[in-house]
Amino acid sequence: MKKFLRVISILYLLMILLPQFSYAQIVPCSGSDCTICHLGILANNIINWLVNFSFAAATLMIIYGGYLIMTAGLSPKQYEEGKGIIFAAIMGVAIILTSWIVINTAIQYLTGLETWYRIECK
Repeated sequence: MKKFLRVISILYLLMILLPQFSYAQIVPCSGSDCTICHLGILANNIINWLVNFSFAAATLMIIYGGYLIMTAGLSPKQYEEGKGIIFAAIMGVAIILTSWIVINTAIQYLTGLETWYRIECK
């Protein structure tokens, strides 16, 4: 059963992460056509990738915590460990989303920009 769970986890990670690598370039320019604006796009691409990865990792941790709870049987230690893993994963996602909302609100308020997270170079 553990081998099956590992295989499913690896397949899930590949299914989530491979499109992340292929949907857009991490580095938005090549060679001498790079500007400071492209550095902002690079930072934005890295942040977006990390946020997407954190959602995939949180999903896997919730699944693992649920697996621990379902297989706990009469072991209260394993049940509590599963509960703790699920709680930590949900809190991690909540922290990521809350920080993004705070940063978004602060930048919109201070700069007047409506979409600071969509950078376009000319």
